Amino acid sequence: MPMTRSEIAAAFLEMKANINAVIMDEYEKEPSIGRQIFNVEKIDTPFINDEAFAGIGNFEEKDEGEEGAIGRINYLYPKQYVPITYSLLLRYSYETMADDKLGIIKKASKAMGSSAAITDDILAANTLNTAFSSTGPDGTYLCSTSHPLVSGGTTWRNRPTNGFAFNRTNLALALVDWMDEQKNETGQKINYDVAYLVHPATPFLDVHEVLESIERSDTANRAKNVIKSNFSIKPVTWKRINDPKLWFLLAPVGSHQIKIIDRDKFTQEHGSNGEAGYLWTRGEFRADYGWSKPQGIWGSPGIGG
Repeated sequence: MPMTRSEIAAAFLEMKANINAVIMDEYEKEPSIGRQIFNVEKIDTPFINDEAFAGIGNFEEKDEGEEGAIGRINYLYPKQYVPITYSLLLRYSYETMADDKLGIIKKASKAMGSSAAITDDILAANTLNTAFSSTGPDGTYLCSTSHPLVSGGTTWRNRPTNGFAFNRTNLALALVDWMDEQKNETGQKINYDVAYLVHPATPFLDVHEVLESIERSDTANRAKNVIKSNFSIKPVTWKRINDPKLWFLLAPVGSHQIKIIDRDKFTQEHGSNGEAGYLWTRGEFRADYGWSKPQGIWGSPGIGG
C-alpha cells in the first residue's frame, strides 16, 4: 500500500539525524583556508565594535624629581562587525521522498554541506580579494601605501609602491619591506614573524620551489636558499583568490587583525508543508568577515597594480 503524505512526512523527519550527518560530513571535508589563517571569534550579540588602539609612544629620559614623559593613549577608528545570516533551502516533493530510488535526497544533502563550506571560504577570501580596492576602517585599503599615523603628516605602507609579480627576487624585496615598514600607528617599527605566503593556484610551483628548495631555484651554482633556512614561511594555496597576480605575506593567527566573526555556526532544520506538498531542509550560518587593523599583512597586486 502506498504511503500517505503524513506517513511520508513522518519518515522524512525520522531521517533528519542521518541527513544532518551526511550534510556535516561533506561540510567538514571542504577545508576552510580562511579559518586556518585568520582569527576566528565567537560572539553572542547582534554586532561588535572592535576598537583599534594605536600604542603609547616611546619611553623618554627623565631627570630625578621630575614627572617624566606622559604616554598618550590613542584610540583610533572602530571596526564594526555585524554578522549576516547566510541560508539555503532545499525542497523535495512528496513524490521524490516516496520514490527516491536514485538517492537524490542524499546527494542534495551532500551538496548542501559542500556549498556551506565553500560559501564560508569565499566570504573569507573576499577580504584578500578586495585588499587593494575596498576601503577599511582606517580610511585606506587593507594593503596600501598610505596607512595613517596618529602623529600626522606621515604614513606607512604594507605593499610595494608599484605592484610586482611573485618570484624569488621580489619575495626578498617583500621580506625587507616586511621587516622595515611594519609600524604601529604611532610610527614605531614592530616585529612580526611571517607565517604564511598566501597565493592563488597560478604560481603554485614557483612558490613551493622558492620556499621549500634547500638550494636556490634561480641559479645553477648550488647557492644556499637563505629564505628557507632563515624563515619558516608556509605556502598557502587559496583557490578562492580570484586574481592570479595577487600574493600576500601574513603573520601568525593572533598577530594580525583579519577576522571571521561567528554568531551562529552552520546548522540545519527540516520540516514539511502539507498544503503546498513538499518537504524541506534549510541550512544556515551567521557570520561576518573583515579586518580591524592592517598590521601583520603585506600584499602585492602583481605587475601593473
